[in-house]
Amino acid sequence: AHRNMKTDTITYNPEEEEEARSRWYLGLRDKFVIKIIKNFTDLDASKVVLDAGCGTGGVLSNIPNTEILKIGNDMSVKSISLGMETGKIIHGIQASNTHLPFKDKAFDISISSEVLEHVEDDLSALKELDRVTNH
Repeated sequence: AHRNMKTDTITYNPEEEEEARSRWYLGLRDKFVIKIIKNFTDLDASKVVLDAGCGTGGVLSNIPNTEILKIGNDMSVKSISLGMETGKIIHGIQASNTHLPFKDKAFDISISSEVLEHVEDDLSALKELDRVTNH
């Protein structure tokens, strides 16, 4: 991501995310997120998982069970497309985390790793994650 100080905007580049993922931090972070989830629940075939703000699908691709329904959403169509091209995202949709296009309690597990700090209305995003998660 690059910040333009004149306009105070951030430009996101999915290709840079994929390159960074090959380095130690993002790759380890993705695996760590899955390890945390496994401490709280089984990742069996009956689970439906949402990665809200999935980027190019790094976290989704680290979920080991291929029978789990894994859905990712991101604001960037380019990120989702790249994730689908690389096979990291199987089911992806362009959507805002503050207006998720899913039914109430549609997911057993909702992940949103390193996303909320980039969402202007983070409280609405958290409320949406709560709404779509069956706890």
